[in-house]
Amino acid sequence: KVMEKLLPLKLKRHGTFSIREGWIEKGINYINADSKCFSKEKGAGVFGIGSNMVSSLRYWLTASRVAEFNTTGAQLTELGNLLIQYDPYIEDLFSLWFIHINLSINKLDAPIFNAIANLKYLQFDKKFLLSVLPDELRNNGFEPVNSISSLESDITVYLKSYYGDDIGNPENNLNCPLAKLRLLTLGDGNMYFKKSPDLSSLDFRVVYYSILKWVEIRNGGQFNQYSFNIEDMFNDVDTPLNILNLSKSSFYYYLDEMKRRRFISLSKTAGLNVVYIDNCMGLEELFRSYFNKN
Repeated sequence: KVMEKLLPLKLKRHGTFSIREGWIEKGINYINADSKCFSKEKGAGVFGIGSNMVSSLRYWLTASRVAEFNTTGAQLTELGNLLIQYDPYIEDLFSLWFIHINLSINKLDAPIFNAIANLKYLQFDKKFLLSVLPDELRNNGFEPVNSISSLESDITVYLKSYYGDDIGNPENNLNCPLAKLRLLTLGDGNMYFKKSPDLSSLDFRVVYYSILKWVEIRNGGQFNQYSFNIEDMFNDVDTPLNILNLSKSSFYYYLDEMKRRRFISLSKTAGLNVVYIDNCMGLEELFRSYFNKN
């Protein structure tokens, strides 16, 4: 039997900084104006933050698939260009959900975000995550964790990203905008709880995009399957239920909404609930239909 090659586990690529308030919009607007804005000569001066923070911002833009970097400089991805067009100051939760999904399914660039999103545990503290994540990462095909302090640092950044006790304060630029999604709450004894999003804060188009990404991951990065059994989703990874903290009942609510809007159709065949993606909408169509709905 051929041994499968283990994936390299790269931790602390954000340099212990979570996404700060204002970072993503600065990143996309400056890249849009100048593809060389992240160069060593310009970076810190352009963004008005230290060079370590510039490296961290570059990492977050890459991991959330908002921008790409190569030898010629920085380019916005399709998502980055749509944010510039429709929500350049990232004021709408709709935009944040796409950043969240891309981060959470990006196993290679954000292994800790991906592993915690797929954990079946609905509550945990930092100590518990430190004990279970090494095995989770091995199961995900990664090399063994060789630095517990780096793992602890990444867990801290994850928790700081999704929970803040001051998220309503626009003056606090240490906040991570992802905390506005309210996917984590904090209870007694520093115990964190995964929380289902309010229906009013999560648009059905976001859930639809999450379904498309799950189908793509299942098919090895290709989107070539236009139907699936709902039951297949309930025990799989990177599903909308895991990535968006959805209960089965709220997931069915969103499927009904997609059916009503003719994004999908549902069929019961041989006792299986089959979803057909009738009209596969791309990112641009999703953004256009959401931001022009009023």
